[in-house]
Formats: sequence, C-alpha cells, structure tokens
Amino acid sequence: MAVEIQQSVEVQAPIAEVWALLLSPHKLASCLPGATLSELIDERQFKGNVRLSVGAISLQYQGTATYVEVDTDQHSVVISAEAQDKTGGTVSATITTNLEAASEEITKAQVDASFNITGRLVQVGSGMIDGVSEEIIAEFIENVTTALHTQSSTSRESGLVAESGAEPAESKKPDSINIPAVVWKVIVNKLKGLLSASAGDK
Repeated sequence: MAVEIQQSVEVQAPIAEVWALLLSPHKLASCLPGATLSELIDERQFKGNVRLSVGAISLQYQGTATYVEVDTDQHSVVISAEAQDKTGGTVSATITTNLEAASEEITKAQVDASFNITGRLVQVGSGMIDGVSEEIIAEFIENVTTALHTQSSTSRESGLVAESGAEPAESKKPDSINIPAVVWKVIVNKLKGLLSASAGDK
C-alpha cells in the first residue's frame, strides 16, 4: 500500500538548532515515537528499530536509514529508509524535510514523505494510515521541540547539576507506537471537524 504525506509544521526553536537535530541520528531516534537507534554505520547511514503495538500484537521493524541528500545552504535533507518485521511485513520510505526560518525563534518545516507498506500494518486500513502518519509526525515535532527546550535548559543549569552531583531529569517516551490509540485520536479529530463544519452551516 502506497501512502503520500505532506505536512507543514512550525517548531518553536531557531533553525540552527533544528537543523543540527535533523542531522543527528541519535537525536532523531530519541524524538521519533517507538524508535531506537541500534547502530551508527557512518555519518550518513544508521540502523534502528521501530516498535508498533496493534492490540495484543507487537510488531518490531528493523531496518536501515540513509541520508541520501543533505543541502546545508538550503537546510534541506532527504532520508531513505527500509525496514522489515519478523512476519515479513515491510516499510520503505523516502522523507524530504525543508527548513525555513520564520523568525529567530521559530522554524517552519515542510515534510514530504512517501511510504510503501506491506504486511499486518495494512490492516489498519488505507483510510486511517494518512491520519495515523500525521499524528505520529505531530508527536515527533512535539518531541523535537521538547528536546530542544530541554537541551537549552540543561545547558543553563549544568553548573547547578555539577555542584549537587544530581543527574538532570529526562522525559521518557513510550517504547512503542500504540496504533489503536492513535487511530482513536484520528477518529475523534475527524468527528470534531465534522461537528464544527455542521455547526458552521447552521
């Protein structure tokens, strides 16, 4: 099943910080729901896992991602990824991200992604995959913003932490993407949109 996603979002952080995170496999994996980095092959290629929960079924995709294009001047990057789970299901994707400074503290990101999905994940339904993908991207952007703010706060407070010997608190993301929960959120958002449109017509 082929899926195309186009989404424009704003990140509450300077473009230099967002760009640095985008080029860091470790930071990318820490922000992507259900993802972990397993091996850094070189500066352009890395291996990782993405865990999905569909009811009682837990799917873990293992694969490789590659920075196929990096344009520092234009703040544009293209990442290609291929992954497979133990049941034979596959996901291949090409994700293009373009950054633009909206202001000194706000970055606009245009994300264009194409996915090809086979296996059990297709059971979610083509009608819901788009919404699920958008919700996951929205959560990813929220995690990116939180990570950048935490990074800034940690830098400011590093002196106090060093003096006390305490370790800074870290936010823990879920170890898997709960597909039914995301689907339910998509349904609720669609219903809200329909109700708002209906109320506007009256």
